[in-house]
Amino acid sequence: MGPSMTEIDLSPGLQSTVESRVDACAERLGLLSQKGSLKSYPGCTHWHFKKPGTAGTLEATWWPKTGRLWLKIAANRKADWMSDAIEGLAAEFGHSIDE
Repeated sequence: MGPSMTEIDLSPGLQSTVESRVDACAERLGLLSQKGSLKSYPGCTHWHFKKPGTAGTLEATWWPKTGRLWLKIAANRKADWMSDAIEGLAAEFGHSIDE
């Protein structure tokens, strides 16, 4: 007789799914990206997105520990192209941005 319960951990798959969706969406939007991590959020994935030939940097952070994915724009790195990028990334995860 086998075990009465089977446990299947989906967490690593979820993390790779979020990361691959962010990467694929950024590519569709024509963004260049650099991926790394942040000490303040252990285990996170952090991106810097840029639009070729323009100024500005849009940041995204996925922290699997909390299940949170967020975008950040530093005041000195804001650019006009970011509105479309933010809307595209938000839509990828089922959110709409009201301005």
